[in-house]
Amino acid sequence: MPRDLVDPNETPAFDELNSRQQKFVMAYSQGAAASAAYVQAGYSARGNSAEVNASRLLKDAKICSALAELAALQKSQYVITCEDRAKVMKTIMESKKSRDCDKLKAVEISWRIEEHKAAGKDDRGGGVTINFTKIEQTFVV
Repeated sequence: MPRDLVDPNETPAFDELNSRQQKFVMAYSQGAAASAAYVQAGYSARGNSAEVNASRLLKDAKICSALAELAALQKSQYVITCEDRAKVMKTIMESKKSRDCDKLKAVEISWRIEEHKAAGKDDRGGGVTINFTKIEQTFVV
């Protein structure tokens, strides 16, 4: 899920911020530099005041809490289960568009997923590292 689709209303700390602080937190959490997020939030800035004041905002306890909650929410939305991974691997293995080396890699990864599940490990991916950089095609589950 793209970072900008996270719903900040799911984070209690976000509600404690005023509207400009909320805009700052959203811009900053989406990857804007602190000074750019400061200006995007509607604060006025002259000289290097954007950098100075953005730095102050980043030290504010409420803003830190909101940023931490948003980061946790963003991280949780990127988690896929072993079953999701297995579906992707099966799609790659069965696709006529997949190269043979991609199919072999998918078989190898499928075996690792099965070993992971058989060992009773956490379903959130702990212990299984899958490197998709060598698989060039994108498959939607």
